[in-house]
Amino acid sequence: PETAGSLITIDTATGAGTLVAATHRMTGLSFDSGGQLYGVDNGSMSGVPSSLYLMDKSDGSWILIGSMEVSNVLGLVFGVSGSPVESTSWAGVKVRYRSDE
Repeated sequence: PETAGSLITIDTATGAGTLVAATHRMTGLSFDSGGQLYGVDNGSMSGVPSSLYLMDKSDGSWILIGSMEVSNVLGLVFGVSGSPVESTSWAGVKVRYRSDE
């Protein structure tokens, strides 16, 4: 896969960013309630489904969880409890594609 993105950490006291790794281009990132980092891409072109990934926070590597049924997903949100913020949010996608939950 193309590595056109970067994963950085932000020091909340200074605002300084530190490069973790060059990685897959994600259009949205979100942590679930357990601290797992997930990313989505918006597909490579119009009509190509978006994909959901499990991200490694320490080295920027990713594991494809699955393709979504829609294209151009630009964000990912989890509720405080790890459940979807609302029934139409993309947080429910994690539950759908993770076989261990």
